[in-house]
Amino acid sequence: MSANDGMYLAGAVPANAVLAMLDVYDRSGALLQSQPVRHWPVTVGRALTADLVLSDVHVAAEHLRIDTPAAPGDAAGAGDEAPLVVYVLETLNGVRHGHQQHARGSRFAWSGADDLVLGRLRLRLRLADAALAPEQLLARFRWRSLALTAMLLLAYMAQAVWGTWLDNAELSRFGVSAAKMLAVLLGFALVWAGAAALVSKLFAGHAHFWRHVRIVLGVSVASTLLSGLMSAAAFAFSWVLLARLAPLVDWWALALGLLLQWWVIVPPRRQWLQRSVIVGLLLVGAAVTAWFIGKDNQGEPYLARLYPPGWRVVAPVPVPQWLAESQLLRERLDKRLQSSEEDEGTDPADAEEDEEE
Repeated sequence: MSANDGMYLAGAVPANAVLAMLDVYDRSGALLQSQPVRHWPVTVGRALTADLVLSDVHVAAEHLRIDTPAAPGDAAGAGDEAPLVVYVLETLNGVRHGHQQHARGSRFAWSGADDLVLGRLRLRLRLADAALAPEQLLARFRWRSLALTAMLLLAYMAQAVWGTWLDNAELSRFGVSAAKMLAVLLGFALVWAGAAALVSKLFAGHAHFWRHVRIVLGVSVASTLLSGLMSAAAFAFSWVLLARLAPLVDWWALALGLLLQWWVIVPPRRQWLQRSVIVGLLLVGAAVTAWFIGKDNQGEPYLARLYPPGWRVVAPVPVPQWLAESQLLRERLDKRLQSSEEDEGTDPADAEEDEEE
């Protein structure tokens, strides 16, 4: 056994051993290039003399230098616990490390936990002794996803046909009306899912088209069912507020669908960002709901949809109470009519004279 072999067995690193790997990613997270590191220091920039050559025009010729803390000339306070020190060289844009921006001439410790941002590129470090991420399972065809998509599509089409059946007074035109409604709703779902898939392809690198289709179909079916249940419950229990809130279900479903698609496009890695988005949507939704309840702008009269009388759970009110409530309803209708006439520029007195004539 030679002396060199003894040094290698004692733990010495061979001269050509890979000490680390520098990976370069674009803004969408796609890997552009990988550079094995066999010595320190390492220079990164656009110059051909750099150890890692980048092609981004926002990167300087020699943008930064990565070295070990024990290297000669290392400044005190750069980080004794970090395995590496980054020196920002002659650059106008500097280097962003986490939430901190480092300008030209500065230096900071780098353990590889956070990426470095150079221009429009991200630099990621993987040391030789770092734990390797587990192997990712290759995506395969999932029959469950296919079955779920088919079920949602059938439910989506069934609710469209059922809604057309309820709204169509002429049975002879039911087929044409149902075909038109199906074409409109399917086109709407495809446009929404296609736009979300395009954005997902641009920012995440994967379209996830069928996942966006399932989100669109799911929120549409859920909003229709929930709106119908709220309307039926309002009829059964005489809950006026529930009937007034039913038109807001579509907007809540739209917000939920956009939130789910946002999570598909930009996977939530930070809990505080998730909580901020959810709390913000809840506050906006609560404000819109309060405004909608306070305004006298419901789309249709209370209990405009009549259900079988056997669905009524509450007992009927006495006739005097019904007459009193009807008088209140008349006052509300008169107030709404007066408001609409004022908006149109019509004098209420003239309108009353026209009605008397």
